[in-house]
Amino acid sequence: MAALPMRSPYSVDETLTQRWRRRAVTIPFSIVGAVLLLALSPLVLTVTLLVDLVRRKRFATTRFAFFAGVYLWTTTFALIGLFLSWVVSGTWAGAKWDRICRHAYAFQRLWARALYRGGEACFGVHTEVDDTDFPKDARGPFLVFIRHTSLAETMLPLVIIRHERDIPLRYVIKRELLNEPGIDVAGQRIPNAFVRRSGNDLSKEVEQVRRLARDMTVGQGVLIYPEGTRFSPKKHAERLSDIRQKDPGRYERVKDLRCVLPIRLGGPLALLDERPDADVLFIAHTGFEAVASSERMMNGALVGKTVKVKIWRVPSADIPKETDDRVKWLDTEWNKMDKWVEASLAEDDRADATVPAREALTVTAE
Repeated sequence: MAALPMRSPYSVDETLTQRWRRRAVTIPFSIVGAVLLLALSPLVLTVTLLVDLVRRKRFATTRFAFFAGVYLWTTTFALIGLFLSWVVSGTWAGAKWDRICRHAYAFQRLWARALYRGGEACFGVHTEVDDTDFPKDARGPFLVFIRHTSLAETMLPLVIIRHERDIPLRYVIKRELLNEPGIDVAGQRIPNAFVRRSGNDLSKEVEQVRRLARDMTVGQGVLIYPEGTRFSPKKHAERLSDIRQKDPGRYERVKDLRCVLPIRLGGPLALLDERPDADVLFIAHTGFEAVASSERMMNGALVGKTVKVKIWRVPSADIPKETDDRVKWLDTEWNKMDKWVEASLAEDDRADATVPAREALTVTAE
């Protein structure tokens, strides 16, 4: 089945039956949802405005409804464009994959920018990026390690790295995101690794990560979420407890982390081992704690928020070559990220959004 001409060389390991059973649900859901929301918008907006007048949450419900429309229609237009790209590219007739891959990269870039900027407009969000430690002339290749708090920051690197710096990114992302039709269709036409986060044998997932970096060229990057999952107090305590039992020496280095999870080393070490010539970009950010759940978004936690981003680059020549030294270096850089995040949260004077976030983030392993 993998030999069919229309099959992407970047497809996940599933049958066509599994793929189209999923897409038969997710694609119509997005398109029909977009049409229905538009058709019912007078009623929906009337209801949300009435709710907001009672709740007094800065019109958060109405803003959420507008953003739902932005998401559904952005995804719908992207899916239509991706279908037309498939038609004109001729891969269904055995044409080479280069053209449709370029189209997918373009749709990825436009989709993420439209969704992110649309979200900024709907919720009154402002994004501040400090990239003074990321020289404009740096061309990599890059390994990008980013903090993980919510699905929202999936678009962030595509805006500040892919769009602003014109650096195509390959993602290491959880397999569950195949249920998002835009990510599913475009994401399997370009190099990405949709990995399982649990199982008895994760060596296959680590090999996927290695392959992703293997043929990366100058001016490209591979992005991974080193924490492996979103932060929560429970996960924070469990991760530290596990490290304390298995590696007491490392526990001493990471026990004071308050705002980020200790790094899961498999993927990052595989990337560093596969591409010792690559620079590493670290992306710290705050503000997306407010969208850890739809409930918080509808309660106004995101309204008027300032998303703060800090990027710093470590040249390949400054990265240790031995595995033990790399682990210590990664932990040191991650501690730097933790301190920046904590300081950034402390500077935020919006008590109704940031105090709950800080309380959720400041836990110990005890």
